[in-house]
Amino acid sequence: RVGDEGAADLLPNRRAEAWRFTDLGALWRREPETPPLAASSATTLDEMWRPPATSAAAEDGAAAESAPPVVSIVVRDGVVSSAETRGALEAGYAGSILDAPADVAARFAEILAAAPPELDRERAKPNSALGSAPWAALNAAGLADAVVVSLTGDATASVHVVHVTSSGSSSESSTSLSHPRLCVEVDGRASLDISQIFIEEDQSGDDDPEKTSSLCNSRTTVRVAGPDASVTHAYSVVGKGASSEHHESLSVECEGSYAGTAVATSRCRLGLDVGILEPGARASIDALAVAADPADFIDLRTQLRHVAPDATSSQDIRLVAGGPGKGPRGASVLFKGRIDVPREAQRTDAEQLCRSAILSNTADINVMPSLEIVADDVKCSHGATIADLDDESLFFLMSRGIPRRDAKALLVRGFCDALVEQIGRESVPLGLRRALDRKIDALTAVV
Repeated sequence: RVGDEGAADLLPNRRAEAWRFTDLGALWRREPETPPLAASSATTLDEMWRPPATSAAAEDGAAAESAPPVVSIVVRDGVVSSAETRGALEAGYAGSILDAPADVAARFAEILAAAPPELDRERAKPNSALGSAPWAALNAAGLADAVVVSLTGDATASVHVVHVTSSGSSSESSTSLSHPRLCVEVDGRASLDISQIFIEEDQSGDDDPEKTSSLCNSRTTVRVAGPDASVTHAYSVVGKGASSEHHESLSVECEGSYAGTAVATSRCRLGLDVGILEPGARASIDALAVAADPADFIDLRTQLRHVAPDATSSQDIRLVAGGPGKGPRGASVLFKGRIDVPREAQRTDAEQLCRSAILSNTADINVMPSLEIVADDVKCSHGATIADLDDESLFFLMSRGIPRRDAKALLVRGFCDALVEQIGRESVPLGLRRALDRKIDALTAVV
């Protein structure tokens, strides 16, 4: 099917610019297998991975009546678990396309059946490609179900999606393969707050995370239709095994306002593409990548395409790598960010800033910010910094009686929390907090 979609020539290889810094050997050595049926663990999901606001609204009836509708959806190995899905939208639909009303299902079926637009874009500019096209085509080929969200009118709503991936067997050559799909459309004056969180459940019976394996090939498309529509989007990848892979192809068409926040604490590759299509449109991407284990490789790629004049965009990227080294190489993080401003996108205001903290001699951080500007009336900036923790700040904390390890943890946590708080304190699941705490403990273990 990848060949049918015309993406065979774009398959990942180290000669392509989009994959030049990515280790593909482990991926090609694996053989995909059908994931085992994931056991239901609704209690654990409630306690760890649903936002605190979801549980609070369910317990407080008065608050629930005045609060915007909240829908909580669980997806297991790419298939919506109806038994664990809660809530419904009053002015739209959120859930499996298989259960959607006929008009909603028909509209989204056309979107899902269309060839991924990344194919043409990546062929036109191979040197600036995100490398998402073959993964998007593979996702279409392996699609078993899709979460679709449609919000219209003046409605306001929150949708929370938990993607649970089952790990494969302990065989070194076997990988559990799943293709989650999320498709969002918001129009009119509607406002949507949507979050996605990806976790892994071990179904192999092997307690060693080094021997469990999964490949989650996710694709997300968001359309913000109309100048008054808005989407706030939180995306997290946590709790994956050391031998697992996660690939995300996120594509946004923005005519109104889009604010995205991504947090990654597990091995993954995220390709985030945002097209800013109308005058006055606003888009932002904030991202945090935390790598603390030698097996961690987080590959973050962003591309903001300004198509229309008088639009704004911003990127705030924070990277952390460190932890105890095992051998010559430790944790690794890569960021490659791009802003495109063609001639027709006059009076664009775009900024990109990447701040990185490297905390050990074996860790590796590569940062490649870039601008391509053809328009001559713009305000654009980009910058990048890579450094260890500030010695003066460490000295200040230690002079107040705080041990060095705790002082380092405070500084790292402050660096990370400044971005995590963009999600909103009431929307950050306990499991995400604990995953970050574990990574920070590993990062600061070496004094």
